[in-house]
Amino acid sequence: MISPELRYELIHVWGRLRGLRIVNVGLLSKTETRNRPYQWADLQHWCISVYDQLWAYAIASGGGVSPLDVLEIGCGQGIGLTRLARANPGIRFIGLDLSRAACIFARLSGADARHGRSQKLPFDSEAFDSVFSIESLFIFENPETALAEIRRVLKTGGRLISAEFALGALDDIRHDITAKAAASGLRLVGMVDQTADARRSIVDGEPQRDLFHRKVPSYFRARFRETLSLKGTRRYETWLNGSRRYYFAVFEAV
Repeated sequence: MISPELRYELIHVWGRLRGLRIVNVGLLSKTETRNRPYQWADLQHWCISVYDQLWAYAIASGGGVSPLDVLEIGCGQGIGLTRLARANPGIRFIGLDLSRAACIFARLSGADARHGRSQKLPFDSEAFDSVFSIESLFIFENPETALAEIRRVLKTGGRLISAEFALGALDDIRHDITAKAAASGLRLVGMVDQTADARRSIVDGEPQRDLFHRKVPSYFRARFRETLSLKGTRRYETWLNGSRRYYFAVFEAV
Protein backbone atom coordinates (compact mmCIF):
# COMPACT_ATOMS: atom_id res chain seq x y z
CA MET A 1 0.00 0.00 0.00
CA ILE A 2 1.40 3.39 -1.00
CA SER A 3 1.32 6.01 1.76
CA PRO A 4 -0.48 9.33 1.14
CA GLU A 5 2.89 11.12 1.32
CA LEU A 6 4.44 8.91 -1.38
CA ARG A 7 1.30 9.20 -3.52
CA TYR A 8 1.60 12.99 -3.32
CA GLU A 9 5.26 12.81 -4.36
CA LEU A 10 4.51 10.55 -7.33
CA ILE A 11 1.69 12.78 -8.57
CA HIS A 12 4.03 15.78 -8.63
CA VAL A 13 6.72 13.83 -10.51
CA TRP A 14 4.18 12.49 -13.00
CA GLY A 15 2.58 15.91 -13.47
CA ARG A 16 5.93 17.53 -14.11
CA LEU A 17 6.85 14.94 -16.72
CA ARG A 18 3.51 15.45 -18.50
CA GLY A 19 3.59 19.25 -18.30
CA LEU A 20 0.49 19.41 -16.06
CA ARG A 21 1.78 21.59 -13.28
CA ILE A 22 -1.03 23.50 -11.56
CA VAL A 23 -4.60 22.50 -10.85
CA ASN A 24 -6.79 24.33 -8.36
CA VAL A 25 -10.46 25.30 -8.55
CA GLY A 26 -9.67 28.29 -10.75
CA LEU A 27 -11.68 31.46 -11.34
CA LEU A 28 -13.47 32.23 -14.62
CA SER A 29 -15.18 35.61 -14.72
CA LYS A 30 -18.37 36.14 -16.68
CA THR A 31 -16.55 38.62 -18.95
CA GLU A 32 -14.03 35.94 -19.97
CA THR A 33 -16.53 33.31 -21.12
CA ARG A 34 -16.29 32.32 -24.80
CA ASN A 35 -18.43 30.51 -27.34
CA ARG A 36 -15.80 27.91 -28.17
CA PRO A 37 -14.30 24.85 -26.49
CA TYR A 38 -11.76 25.72 -23.84
CA GLN A 39 -8.22 24.36 -23.95
CA TRP A 40 -5.86 23.24 -21.19
CA ALA A 41 -4.12 26.63 -21.41
CA ASP A 42 -7.41 28.33 -20.55
CA LEU A 43 -7.83 26.23 -17.42
CA GLN A 44 -4.23 26.97 -16.40
CA HIS A 45 -4.98 30.69 -16.81
CA TRP A 46 -8.01 30.40 -14.52
CA CYS A 47 -5.91 28.59 -11.91
CA ILE A 48 -3.17 31.24 -12.04
CA SER A 49 -5.78 34.00 -11.81
CA VAL A 50 -6.59 32.81 -8.28
CA TYR A 51 -3.13 34.04 -7.27
CA ASP A 52 -3.53 37.37 -9.06
CA GLN A 53 -6.97 38.09 -7.63
CA LEU A 54 -6.17 36.90 -4.10
CA TRP A 55 -3.03 39.02 -3.99
CA ALA A 56 -4.92 42.08 -5.26
CA TYR A 57 -7.63 41.53 -2.64
CA ALA A 58 -5.01 41.14 0.10
CA ILE A 59 -3.27 44.39 -0.84
CA ALA A 60 -6.62 46.22 -1.00
CA SER A 61 -7.49 44.88 2.47
CA GLY A 62 -4.08 45.67 3.95
CA GLY A 63 -4.65 49.24 5.04
CA GLY A 64 -1.94 50.53 2.74
CA VAL A 65 0.79 48.36 4.30
CA SER A 66 3.00 46.50 1.83
CA PRO A 67 4.45 43.18 3.05
CA LEU A 68 8.20 42.50 2.76
CA ASP A 69 8.42 38.83 3.71
CA VAL A 70 5.70 36.46 2.47
CA LEU A 71 5.21 32.71 2.97
CA GLU A 72 3.00 30.52 0.80
CA ILE A 73 1.81 27.31 2.46
CA GLY A 74 1.15 24.57 -0.09
CA CYS A 75 3.17 26.15 -2.90
CA GLY A 76 3.30 22.99 -5.02
CA GLN A 77 5.74 23.44 -7.90
CA GLY A 78 5.90 27.19 -7.34
CA ILE A 79 3.97 28.34 -10.41
CA GLY A 80 1.95 30.98 -8.56
CA LEU A 81 4.80 31.79 -6.18
CA THR A 82 7.24 32.65 -8.97
CA ARG A 83 4.57 34.69 -10.74
CA LEU A 84 3.99 36.84 -7.66
CA ALA A 85 7.74 37.16 -7.01
CA ARG A 86 8.38 38.45 -10.54
CA ALA A 87 5.54 40.94 -10.26
CA ASN A 88 6.72 42.19 -6.84
CA PRO A 89 10.54 42.36 -6.93
CA GLY A 90 10.78 44.21 -3.62
CA ILE A 91 9.15 41.37 -1.67
CA ARG A 92 10.79 38.13 -0.51
CA PHE A 93 8.52 35.16 -1.27
CA ILE A 94 9.15 31.76 0.32
CA GLY A 95 7.12 28.62 -0.40
CA LEU A 96 6.47 25.57 1.74
CA ASP A 97 5.16 22.21 0.56
CA LEU A 98 4.80 18.68 1.89
CA SER A 99 6.24 17.23 -1.33
CA ARG A 100 10.02 17.17 -1.64
CA ALA A 101 9.67 16.69 -5.41
CA ALA A 102 7.42 19.75 -5.71
CA CYS A 103 9.98 21.82 -3.79
CA ILE A 104 12.78 20.69 -6.10
CA PHE A 105 10.73 21.58 -9.18
CA ALA A 106 9.82 24.94 -7.62
CA ARG A 107 13.48 25.73 -6.97
CA LEU A 108 14.32 24.81 -10.57
CA SER A 109 11.78 27.47 -11.59
CA GLY A 110 13.52 30.06 -9.43
CA ALA A 111 11.32 29.88 -6.33
CA ASP A 112 12.64 29.73 -2.77
CA ALA A 113 10.75 26.58 -1.72
CA ARG A 114 11.21 24.66 1.54
CA HIS A 115 9.99 21.21 2.50
CA GLY A 116 7.77 21.03 5.58
CA ARG A 117 4.32 20.80 7.14
CA SER A 118 1.95 23.58 8.08
CA GLN A 119 1.49 21.94 11.49
CA LYS A 120 5.19 22.52 12.29
CA LEU A 121 6.55 25.39 10.24
CA PRO A 122 10.37 25.38 9.92
CA PHE A 123 10.69 29.12 10.53
CA ASP A 124 11.44 31.46 13.42
CA SER A 125 8.64 33.22 15.25
CA GLU A 126 7.48 36.53 13.74
CA ALA A 127 9.42 35.89 10.53
CA PHE A 128 6.75 36.96 8.03
CA ASP A 129 4.57 39.95 7.26
CA SER A 130 2.07 37.77 5.36
CA VAL A 131 1.20 34.11 4.95
CA PHE A 132 -1.04 32.97 2.13
CA SER A 133 -2.60 29.66 1.26
CA ILE A 134 -4.72 28.51 -1.66
CA GLU A 135 -7.03 25.58 -0.92
CA SER A 136 -4.57 24.23 1.63
CA LEU A 137 -5.86 25.27 5.04
CA PHE A 138 -9.52 25.26 6.07
CA ILE A 139 -10.45 22.38 3.73
CA PHE A 140 -8.72 19.92 6.05
CA GLU A 141 -10.07 18.66 9.35
CA ASN A 142 -8.75 20.29 12.53
CA PRO A 143 -6.82 23.23 11.03
CA GLU A 144 -6.24 24.68 14.50
CA THR A 145 -2.66 23.41 14.79
CA ALA A 146 -1.72 24.97 11.45
CA LEU A 147 -3.44 28.23 12.40
CA ALA A 148 -1.49 28.39 15.65
CA GLU A 149 1.77 27.85 13.74
CA ILE A 150 0.82 30.53 11.21
CA ARG A 151 0.17 32.98 14.04
CA ARG A 152 3.56 32.11 15.54
CA VAL A 153 5.50 32.94 12.36
CA LEU A 154 3.46 36.09 11.61
CA LYS A 155 4.49 39.45 12.98
CA THR A 156 1.83 41.18 15.05
CA GLY A 157 -0.34 43.02 12.57
CA GLY A 158 0.68 40.60 9.81
CA ARG A 159 -1.88 39.01 7.52
CA LEU A 160 -3.04 35.50 6.72
CA ILE A 161 -4.52 35.48 3.21
CA SER A 162 -6.56 32.45 2.21
CA ALA A 163 -8.58 31.16 -0.75
CA GLU A 164 -10.74 28.19 0.22
CA PHE A 165 -13.92 26.29 -0.56
CA ALA A 166 -16.43 24.85 1.88
CA LEU A 167 -19.95 23.46 2.11
CA GLY A 168 -22.69 25.60 3.61
CA ALA A 169 -24.07 29.12 3.62
CA LEU A 170 -21.46 31.86 3.48
CA ASP A 171 -22.54 33.33 6.83
CA ASP A 172 -22.10 29.93 8.50
CA ILE A 173 -18.66 29.52 6.91
CA ARG A 174 -17.70 33.02 8.09
CA HIS A 175 -18.76 32.19 11.64
CA ASP A 176 -16.81 28.92 11.60
CA ILE A 177 -13.52 30.29 10.28
CA THR A 178 -13.77 33.38 12.51
CA ALA A 179 -14.02 31.19 15.61
CA LYS A 180 -11.20 28.84 14.55
CA ALA A 181 -8.88 31.70 13.67
CA ALA A 182 -9.67 33.70 16.81
CA ALA A 183 -8.59 30.76 18.97
CA SER A 184 -5.11 31.13 17.46
CA GLY A 185 -4.89 34.91 17.71
CA LEU A 186 -6.06 35.74 14.19
CA ARG A 187 -8.89 38.22 13.54
CA LEU A 188 -10.98 38.10 10.36
CA VAL A 189 -10.76 41.50 8.66
CA GLY A 190 -12.20 40.73 5.23
CA MET A 191 -14.05 38.06 3.28
CA VAL A 192 -15.39 38.03 -0.27
CA ASP A 193 -17.51 35.45 -2.09
CA GLN A 194 -15.95 34.11 -5.32
CA THR A 195 -18.37 31.23 -5.82
CA ALA A 196 -19.84 32.33 -9.16
CA ASP A 197 -16.43 32.53 -10.86
CA ALA A 198 -15.29 29.27 -9.25
CA ARG A 199 -18.45 27.48 -10.42
CA ARG A 200 -17.91 28.71 -13.99
CA SER A 201 -14.35 27.39 -13.86
CA ILE A 202 -15.51 23.98 -12.64
CA VAL A 203 -18.39 23.62 -15.11
CA ASP A 204 -16.80 25.16 -18.23
CA GLY A 205 -13.45 23.54 -17.53
CA GLU A 206 -14.85 20.07 -16.80
CA PRO A 207 -13.97 18.62 -20.24
CA GLN A 208 -10.33 19.64 -19.84
CA ARG A 209 -10.23 18.34 -16.26
CA ASP A 210 -11.64 15.08 -17.55
CA LEU A 211 -8.88 14.86 -20.18
CA PHE A 212 -6.36 15.49 -17.40
CA HIS A 213 -7.99 12.71 -15.38
CA ARG A 214 -7.75 10.26 -18.28
CA LYS A 215 -3.98 10.81 -18.37
CA VAL A 216 -3.56 10.11 -14.66
CA PRO A 217 -2.01 6.69 -13.90
CA SER A 218 -4.77 4.16 -13.21
CA TYR A 219 -3.70 3.68 -9.59
CA PHE A 220 -4.56 7.32 -8.78
CA ARG A 221 -7.52 7.76 -11.10
CA ALA A 222 -10.44 6.91 -8.79
CA ARG A 223 -9.23 9.29 -6.06
CA PHE A 224 -8.72 12.11 -8.55
CA ARG A 225 -12.27 12.05 -9.92
CA GLU A 226 -13.58 13.68 -6.76
CA THR A 227 -10.60 16.00 -6.39
CA LEU A 228 -11.07 17.32 -9.93
CA SER A 229 -14.84 17.80 -9.46
CA LEU A 230 -15.74 15.73 -12.50
CA LYS A 231 -19.32 15.08 -13.61
CA GLY A 232 -20.95 12.36 -11.56
CA THR A 233 -18.98 13.14 -8.41
CA ARG A 234 -20.50 14.54 -5.24
CA ARG A 235 -18.19 17.55 -5.39
CA TYR A 236 -19.36 18.47 -8.91
CA GLU A 237 -22.98 18.27 -7.80
CA THR A 238 -22.34 20.55 -4.83
CA TRP A 239 -20.86 23.16 -7.14
CA LEU A 240 -23.91 22.94 -9.40
CA ASN A 241 -26.53 23.10 -6.64
CA GLY A 242 -24.85 26.02 -4.86
CA SER A 243 -24.10 24.24 -1.60
CA ARG A 244 -20.33 24.62 -2.08
CA ARG A 245 -18.86 28.09 -1.71
CA TYR A 246 -15.50 29.58 -2.71
CA TYR A 247 -14.15 32.60 -0.88
CA PHE A 248 -11.17 34.82 -0.13
CA ALA A 249 -10.48 35.66 3.51
CA VAL A 250 -7.93 37.92 5.18
CA PHE A 251 -6.99 37.64 8.86
CA GLU A 252 -4.84 39.91 11.02
CA ALA A 253 -2.42 38.63 13.66
CA VAL A 254 -3.41 40.27 16.96
